[in-house]
Amino acid sequence: MLEDIRYGARMLVKNRGFTLVAALSLAIGIGATTTVFSLLNAMLLRPIPVRDAASLVSVNKPGPDGSTIHTLSHPDYLDLRARTDIGEIVAWTEAAASLELNGQVEQVYGMLASGNYFPVLGVRPALGRLFTPDEDRVPDEHPVAVLSFAFWQSRFGSDSSLIGRSVDLNGHPFTVIGVTPKGFTSTYSAFAPAFYAPLMMQAQLLARPGISMSRGHSNLKLTARLKPGVTRDQAQAAFSVFDRQLEAAYPETGQTSKVANLGLEVAPVGTYPSNMLIGLLGVAALMLGIVGSVLLIACANVAGMLLARATVRRREMAVRLAVGATRGRLIRQLLTESTLLFLVAGTSGMLLTLWLTRLVAAIPVPVAIPFALDTQVDWRVLGFTLVLALGTGIVFGLAPALEAARTDLQSALKDVASAGGGRRSRIRQAFVVGQVSLSLVLLVGAGLFARALRYGQTVYPGRDPETVLTATLNPEPLGYTAPQARLLYQRLTENLEALPGVEAVSMARGVHIGMGWANTSMAVEDAPELGDMQTETNVVAPRYFETLGVRLVSGRDFTSTDREGSPRVVIINEAMVRRFWPNASPLGKRVRFGDDKWAEVIGVVEDGRHRIAGQAAPPFVYRAYLQISSESPDMTLVLRFRGDKAGVLADLRRETKALDARLPLQSPMTLAAAVETVTLPWRVAGSIAQGFGILGLALAALGIYGLVAYTVSQRTREIGVRVALGAGPRDIRQLVVGHGVRLAVFGVAIGLALSFAVTRALSAFLFGISASDPLTYIGTATVLAMVAVAASYIPARNAGRTDPLVALRQD
Repeated sequence: MLEDIRYGARMLVKNRGFTLVAALSLAIGIGATTTVFSLLNAMLLRPIPVRDAASLVSVNKPGPDGSTIHTLSHPDYLDLRARTDIGEIVAWTEAAASLELNGQVEQVYGMLASGNYFPVLGVRPALGRLFTPDEDRVPDEHPVAVLSFAFWQSRFGSDSSLIGRSVDLNGHPFTVIGVTPKGFTSTYSAFAPAFYAPLMMQAQLLARPGISMSRGHSNLKLTARLKPGVTRDQAQAAFSVFDRQLEAAYPETGQTSKVANLGLEVAPVGTYPSNMLIGLLGVAALMLGIVGSVLLIACANVAGMLLARATVRRREMAVRLAVGATRGRLIRQLLTESTLLFLVAGTSGMLLTLWLTRLVAAIPVPVAIPFALDTQVDWRVLGFTLVLALGTGIVFGLAPALEAARTDLQSALKDVASAGGGRRSRIRQAFVVGQVSLSLVLLVGAGLFARALRYGQTVYPGRDPETVLTATLNPEPLGYTAPQARLLYQRLTENLEALPGVEAVSMARGVHIGMGWANTSMAVEDAPELGDMQTETNVVAPRYFETLGVRLVSGRDFTSTDREGSPRVVIINEAMVRRFWPNASPLGKRVRFGDDKWAEVIGVVEDGRHRIAGQAAPPFVYRAYLQISSESPDMTLVLRFRGDKAGVLADLRRETKALDARLPLQSPMTLAAAVETVTLPWRVAGSIAQGFGILGLALAALGIYGLVAYTVSQRTREIGVRVALGAGPRDIRQLVVGHGVRLAVFGVAIGLALSFAVTRALSAFLFGISASDPLTYIGTATVLAMVAVAASYIPARNAGRTDPLVALRQD
């Protein structure tokens, strides 16, 4: 084996051109595949950096659809700790807070955790200390905070003198007592809080502390460290008994009806909810499919190159056989060489992975909850790369090795064409056809993504989205009630409307861009037989439609008189009219939401494009913000401006700060940027598909060129005879190009069939177009055919210049 390795290494060094091209092709495929696995490893496989992570479990209270990881209320948590003896239990929940830094207020997301959180997890501070159970026994007594390492590093410049100083969170001073170790985030590796505070500080950091501490408010996530000898099944049984006792003791909380007696669920720590896990695995499967296709194309290309080398090395193989080598020995030697080549490519692919993972980690993820991904390479990634390189090296080196070992001794030593030459040619052709078909699948996917993204950029409800600024405001954590927030918004709107660069200002529950919007139960007076139905709704202030540029088809807009105490009114879209009143005016008709009062339809607006899914607009109802007293204080401001965006944003910050210096602007951006944010997953997937599609196309072109050039070299004598008998350069070019085009046609036919099957799985990622979009299929097939002609033309041109005397003299 050592002799084989040494000889294989010498052969790779001797044939530097072949080694460089083959290793580079493989390195791109291996590196891309390893990068996707590295991301999957960071999110799902790598254990969290705490003491004895294997003994930690998450305790979940699932909903009927598996969509929630919320567990118990604070009193329930205390009862659970007192009544069960399976180990230590910690509780935590997310908390949003405003933080003033360098004269500017920003929103940060942190964690409220029980006092035993850090001791149970076994986390030690990188600086200072962590809060203790004694600091979490009495409400409001210990305003202390621990900063995450990443937040301390990025926002405070790793300033060690920060320990002992105060920072204002929601306008309340909190003493910074420590910094968590580098790499630690939480029991969910992707959830990265900026700060940690004791659970008893809810009054300062949560919007409604009284409700948050009540038994009916289930907002805490639970993690337990099992005692030695306690299994997960035993913990599950103990928690289930407690859950049944809880439901029997407190039926007034409505827990039984809400969760359908599903009980408590014990899962390994960091396990994602089933609905989230399915989504993550779906995206991972899509990415692995894309990069795996590129890897297969590269492997097929290299296998074809190895087959060509096997023909060149016929005499060497014959000499080895003549001096006593067995065919098994030859196969082992050639497999060793191909495996060494793939290992070299795997090493280069690992270097590419290090660069790509850093690049991916630097991409900002537009989600409200802080998201962090530790993509450092660990033993799992290294093992995956090693297995991938070895596996592909053996599988794709086997066919060339077997063909080379079949060399006919007499014909090879006499330099006569090998009897296996035709078989080798057919295998190479099969590899090239496979490359073309996989390249077409990649190109079709890339084309579908590109066309979908072009449609996605037009998804917004109004006109000129680049001149509409949006920002979310949430004064609730600062102690604002709904009436106080309404007064704040009124003053802010009036102040902004007085600015010279502002054309219109309004408020809304949100700007409806995405896969859907809030669904609310609604009854229609003219259609009692339908009963309550689910419809999409939004809550908006006056001038909302004018600000966005949504056309009012009939009726009127909301005004300042549409407030509490006045008759309830709503505005509907054209789809609602088509659904319920296609042959009559909807003005004056009435609808009702739940047990609320009947509301009169006073206006109709155009549907607009706000659905990424691309289907027809659904019925949509807009409710008057000033009429809903129970509406939560958090709202989104929409502002239409002219001129410089940066100047208008500075004015918005100044006016907001003048009303309340503690109130941060969340995600201020134009409506066009909001569309880009919403479509980010599709844009990332589309960019990856397009990039690797082009790479696959280049590899397929290289494969066609290599095969045609090799075929021309093998048919030199035949071409010389044809020229001697009167064939012209054009005839020879047509003969050679026709060979390449035939391979491309076979590959395109197989690729189209594969694409029709594969793109069915992409339907959920496409919007505005069909997965069977004919323009995409025809366009990509045409491009691939043109590339095949171009790749075949250079060898064909060289063949057309063949001198018959030189070619025939070889005989």
